Amino acid sequence: MARAEQAERELSFPLALAAYESAERAAPGNRAARRARARIDFLRARSEGEFVPLTELERVRRAGHADPVRLAELEQRASAFPPGRVRREARALVADSYLRLDRLGDAARAHRAWLEEPELDDAEWLRASNGLALCRARLGDLEGSLETLRARGLGASAEATFVELALLRRWARPVALGWVSAFLIAALVLGRARCWSRASLARAFSPARCLVAAWALGVPLLLAALHRPETWRLMQLLVPAQLGVLMLAAAAGSGLPSGARRQRAALGIVAVAAHVAIAYLAFDTSEALLGWLVAARQG
Repeated sequence: MARAEQAERELSFPLALAAYESAERAAPGNRAARRARARIDFLRARSEGEFVPLTELERVRRAGHADPVRLAELEQRASAFPPGRVRREARALVADSYLRLDRLGDAARAHRAWLEEPELDDAEWLRASNGLALCRARLGDLEGSLETLRARGLGASAEATFVELALLRRWARPVALGWVSAFLIAALVLGRARCWSRASLARAFSPARCLVAAWALGVPLLLAALHRPETWRLMQLLVPAQLGVLMLAAAAGSGLPSGARRQRAALGIVAVAAHVAIAYLAFDTSEALLGWLVAARQG
């Protein structure tokens, strides 16, 4: 076995295969023979081209495959490899390495070449498809990334959900921030200085209103801490923000004249919109929205 392992370390794969076969025949059935059989199966499955492609692949793999020059050479040479496992593994190594090096254009090209390989198994096909979609997403082509996943029947995958959420963020975050800004402006403009008078603040923060606010927002926070620890970060973001909206809306409303129905209605509308917007931002920031969407897709 030692001679076979040494030959394999030296990339002398024909000699290693012969030595493993001798080791298996010498002591059939023991642990060394089983280990030799595993290496025999591994090498025979990658023996195309008289082990020349495997030798080139292992040289790059053992060098750390972080050198773009070596990767480019392997990518070019892989096109001349015979079809088989080694060529597929070479395509995978090049594609994954380019992606880790953030060479996104090269990575997208390498993933496409990987997907064109014949006889890809399900795991290889899934890795290559997701890798290509990730390349397109990181290049800013979210629509193309989603199209890639859907074209390969992965429209319900976690990766597709992530891309869909990124597309949603493009317009949902600005809209949510716009509603929060509109509420702040409306509260300050409509309430003016009257809302900060002692009498107005006393009406806005009467004991009854404070108890209702504490019940409406404090109880969910307590329940989340006790029963759903994973939602604790979400509630930490959501409750203080919602409480701030309630307090500011109450203060601004208390400063309005008793007959200002239109102003109160406008303030109420933007306050409700701000509540919804803050809820979305809290869910999105805490990643709870992504987790729940993935669970809903898979459930």
